[in-house]
Amino acid sequence: MELVFHFGYVLPLFLLSSLYILRIDKKGYEMAGMKRERSVAAFLGWTNLLLFFLSLLLLFIYHRFLW
Repeated sequence: MELVFHFGYVLPLFLLSSLYILRIDKKGYEMAGMKRERSVAAFLGWTNLLLFFLSLLLLFIYHRFLW
């Protein structure tokens, strides 16, 4: 039961952090010529975005079939 209530702040954190990393950090590293940091930032940004969609899917499945 408490697991569902944590999604209220976890989902926006995943989404906002992924957008921040992909939009701002990645571009900053690209402009500074830091290739390794840019690729790590891209990996982390896409991972956060994937976690956002997986958490959203799990929340949907939980509400649809288990609630």
